[in-house]
Amino acid sequence: MTSTLPDGAAPRGDVRREVTVPYETLLGETAACFVRLGVPEARARLAAEALCYGDLTGMDSHGVFNLGRLYRPLLESGGADPAAEPEVLRDLGACVLLDHRRALGLWAASEAMDLAAERADRHGIGLVSVRGATHFG
Repeated sequence: MTSTLPDGAAPRGDVRREVTVPYETLLGETAACFVRLGVPEARARLAAEALCYGDLTGMDSHGVFNLGRLYRPLLESGGADPAAEPEVLRDLGACVLLDHRRALGLWAASEAMDLAAERADRHGIGLVSVRGATHFG
């Protein structure tokens, strides 16, 4: 996996260098960063997968770069709760409304999609709405 990262030398302008990192290494290190920030391991993995996918598909603006730019500050400032558990506000069978209580949108979105798929299997359609989560990525 190749990712374009800002050069650590910090000259002004758009100076960049390319760093190639094996996907599994990047995924593991990114998940470990989320764990160090208090995110439970399984959810840290989901968040890491979402960010690494951005880099893997060439969307660096949606990739691992955002760990330091967006997600670390959110977690360290209390803007996101790493251990938040979603609350079901409304459950109509095929349709569910969840409040994610300041959880990271990176894993909230993934869990909501899993729930929507489960409800679709059961009811023929599944619609899950999420509120109270951070940026979905």
